[in-house]
Amino acid sequence: MREINGKWVIIAGIFLIVLSISSFFIFTGGEHIVQIGGFFDGTGDDTQDGVATDVFIKNEIAYLVDGSDGLEILDVSDISNIQELGQFENDFVSFYPRKVFVSENIAYLTVKFNGLKLIDISDPSNPILAGSYTNNCSILDVFIADDVAFVAAGENGVEILNISNPNNIMQISNYTDDYNNTWSLDFNEQENLLYVADRYDGIEIIDVSNLSSPVELGQLELESAVEIDVIGNYAYITLYNNGLSIVDVSDPSDPIEISHFKYGVIKDVFVNGTSCYLVTDRGLLILDVLDPVNPVIDGVYAFQTSAGGVFVTTDLIYYANGISGLEILQIKPTNLNYYLAGFFIIPGLILVYFGAKLLGKIDEENKRMERIVRNY
Repeated sequence: MREINGKWVIIAGIFLIVLSISSFFIFTGGEHIVQIGGFFDGTGDDTQDGVATDVFIKNEIAYLVDGSDGLEILDVSDISNIQELGQFENDFVSFYPRKVFVSENIAYLTVKFNGLKLIDISDPSNPILAGSYTNNCSILDVFIADDVAFVAAGENGVEILNISNPNNIMQISNYTDDYNNTWSLDFNEQENLLYVADRYDGIEIIDVSNLSSPVELGQLELESAVEIDVIGNYAYITLYNNGLSIVDVSDPSDPIEISHFKYGVIKDVFVNGTSCYLVTDRGLLILDVLDPVNPVIDGVYAFQTSAGGVFVTTDLIYYANGISGLEILQIKPTNLNYYLAGFFIIPGLILVYFGAKLLGKIDEENKRMERIVRNY
C-alpha cells in the first residue's frame, strides 16, 4: 500500500505540472497590449501640430502623417531608439494631410483640401516634392498599382490617374454615380477589382480591368461607410459612428453582410491574418475574426481619443496615436498566465520530488525485508 501511495504522489505531481502548462495556453484571453517603443515631437495638444493620423511601414522605415509637421520619415529598425531620418513640410497647417501610401521611392500623401502630393523619398534625409495633383474636391485616400493611382476623391467619386510622370499626372478616368462621398478604397490586383467605401452608397465593387472605362459590378448599401480593408473574400468596413460591417465579397455582383460588430466611432481598420485592428475613439480594439460571422474582442489598448491610423506587421503594431505621436505596440501574455502556471507547477514539482523520495525509501525497505527473509 505504501508503494501505491508513493506512485500516486508522483502521478498527482505530474497532473499539476501538466495543468500548469495547460493554464498558460488556455488563458490566452489574458493577453495584453504593451507599448515597446514610440516617437513624439509634437506639442501634446489638439492643434494640428503633432497629430499623427496615419502610418505606413516599409523596409523598417515608418512614414508618419503628422498634422502640420507633414510627413515624418522614421528609422524603426531599433525600436528602443527610433530616429527621424527626414521630414517633408509644405504648409499643411490648414490642409489636413490624411493618408500615405508608399511605392518604390515615392510616398503618396493625400491632403484633404490640397490634393495628392508625390514625395521623392529616395534620399530619406531629404524628401522633396516630385509632383502633385489637385481637383476641386477632397482627396481622402489613395492606392498605388504600378503607374496607376486610384484616388478616393470625396464628391468626385473615384479618380484613376496615370502617375508614370510625376511632373505631369493625367486623369485616365473618373467613376461617379448619382451620389458620391468616397472616403477610402482597396484594390485586388489579381482580379482588377476596386473596393470603395462611400458614405452615401456603402460598399461599391468596381471592375477596373479597363482603366478608361470602370464598371460597377455590385453594391451593398451600408450606413456611412468610411474605411475599408479587404482580405480574401471578406471586406471589413467601418461605419461612421456605427461599428464595423463584415461583408462577403466572394461574388462581386452580390456582396452580402455576414456580421455587424456594433460599436461607436471607428476611424481606421487593418486586418492581419485572423485579427482585425480597429482605431476607435477610445483607443485600439482588436477583434478575432477567425470566424468572420462571429467576431469577438481579443484585446484593448485604451489610450487617447485622437488616434487616426494603424499598420500591422508580423509581430508589431504601429499606432498613429494622435497627439501622442507614433506608438509601437506588441501583444504579450498577461502576468495571470505566469501566476496560474506557477500556482500549479510549484506544488507539482514538490509532489514529484517527495513522491520519488518516498518510492526510494519504500524500495530500500523492500530490499531490507528481502534480506531478512533470505537470512531467516
